[in-house]
Amino acid sequence: MTNEKFGYTYSAEEHAEINAIKQKYIPKQTDDREEAMKRLRRLDSSCEKSASITAISIGIIGTLLFGLGLTFCLEWRNLILGIVLMAIGAVIVAPAKLIHDKMLKHNREKVTPEILQLAEMLDSNNL
Repeated sequence: MTNEKFGYTYSAEEHAEINAIKQKYIPKQTDDREEAMKRLRRLDSSCEKSASITAISIGIIGTLLFGLGLTFCLEWRNLILGIVLMAIGAVIVAPAKLIHDKMLKHNREKVTPEILQLAEMLDSNNL
């Protein structure tokens, strides 16, 4: 008989690092409820974001035109062009809130069936 030894070394840190790397490659399993909730949140926020971005962009453009007109009047002493630019800027800024509200309503109407379906599915799973 030969004198063979069995050797084993264990490192907790190494084991933890191996598990952390392994977790990156294991496919994550998500349940339908989690996916439905993510979809519901995404739909809701997309309605509000697109309307807000449009209204803010319109407001910024109108404000910049108004400011340019004001600059023409005060700095460059060109009253006619300044007043015209200020009027155009004011006309662009004025309906920004109305455009926001109308876009938000339109976006919500577009996704209402899917949101209600997802909400109903999530509610029925809660009970």
